[in-house]
Amino acid sequence: MNRELLNCLFKTWGHSREEDGDGLTVYRPQGFAFPLARGRDWLELRPDGTVVFLGAGSDDRTRAVHGTWSSTGDRSLTLSSSAGTRRWTIVECSGAVLKVREG
Repeated sequence: MNRELLNCLFKTWGHSREEDGDGLTVYRPQGFAFPLARGRDWLELRPDGTVVFLGAGSDDRTRAVHGTWSSTGDRSLTLSSSAGTRRWTIVECSGAVLKVREG
């Protein structure tokens, strides 16, 4: 994966489920003006190969699950944690949006 694409990924992203469609999962950077929602999933990709998944726990308080990520191809990532493994193909990454295809 090229350095420019990697650098784009290194931030905290909120799942913008309102924009999901056509097999794509959409994330927006922290600070984006999301519409009101009860709970929103977040993830933080870090340059050291770690990832933190943030989401509501059973009592609605935010819970963090730590894991790792690795590049598995030109535009592919594998994210692993105790909650399981996700495989992503990055469709678009910019300062404003991250679009991925899972699987």
